[in-house]
Amino acid sequence: MAKNKIHVNEEQIREQLSGRFRQQRKKLDYTQSYVASLLDVSKSAYQRLEKGQCLGGIFNILAASQALELSTADIIKALDLPPLDVGEAAAVCKDKKACEGIAEEGIYLYMRENCAGINDVTLEKLLDVLTAERLERRQHKGGR
Repeated sequence: MAKNKIHVNEEQIREQLSGRFRQQRKKLDYTQSYVASLLDVSKSAYQRLEKGQCLGGIFNILAASQALELSTADIIKALDLPPLDVGEAAAVCKDKKACEGIAEEGIYLYMRENCAGINDVTLEKLLDVLTAERLERRQHKGGR
């Protein structure tokens, strides 16, 4: 059976990703020069990346994501990918007990007990992302 052609809206993804880089840089109060130095590129090269003019390859996107402390969920949304389901998350989770704990409804308690080394702001951001994704999944299931 023939499959439908896949269409990727490159312009939309470019805008979303570059916009997410810019938003996160400002949130972290980083200058373009500082991020450029982290990436070992010129300031003008980083400016082009942030404008969506030259995102480069996957490795440039990964490096920028790491420099700007973006989560996997941020990148998944910026690239317009569907969120991971529990099975997919389990496949990439290295620690089975940790993965099971995260999958349970008691995620907030689990994180507080096991993430003592992570500062509260980072935990709150992570919880915000997880909560938003959970609500999105519930809305998606309810809309079927």
